Amino acid sequence: MYQAIQTTLQRIEAQQNAAEVHGIICGYLCVRPANANSANSDQSWLHVVLGDIEAGNIVAEQGKSVLIKLKTWVLDQLNSADMQIDLLLPTDQESLATRVIALTEWCDGFLLGISLGQFKASTKDSDNVKEFIDDVLRFSQMDTQLEEDEANEKAYMELVEYLRVGMLTFYEELHPVQATKPSLQ
Repeated sequence: MYQAIQTTLQRIEAQQNAAEVHGIICGYLCVRPANANSANSDQSWLHVVLGDIEAGNIVAEQGKSVLIKLKTWVLDQLNSADMQIDLLLPTDQESLATRVIALTEWCDGFLLGISLGQFKASTKDSDNVKEFIDDVLRFSQMDTQLEEDEANEKAYMELVEYLRVGMLTFYEELHPVQATKPSLQ
């Protein structure tokens, strides 16, 4: 899926790559899921990627359609019962350096997404939320010049898993599932 989204973004001459766009969408949806499926929902995340679309620009409209489907897919993953979501990153066939760069770009996108979603850190946020945001910021700035070795490969996989689980925790803490109360009859 990464390569298909990457190709779409290249075709529409977007400034971001697939990992960064996925991060933007994930961050945005973590903050604003209630409006995510609304026909009139704020689409500032989409404007960041596409800019102003000229009427009749078929390529841009097709790109927009693909990105909206990606957003729906992410929202479905965030709300799935099995809590499975994968970060949209290059495959393991790519060099470690390429994957680490994409990971830092995903982190940049996530931070931009929560900003676009108008996330405001507050004292009522849990330590987990604050720590996760701090970690994403640090990861976005990490050194991307790594040797291709087993230790760095393992560290990369652990970072991806940490971000995946951390994002789900972030989402859950901002939008706890409301337990339904049994009705008294």
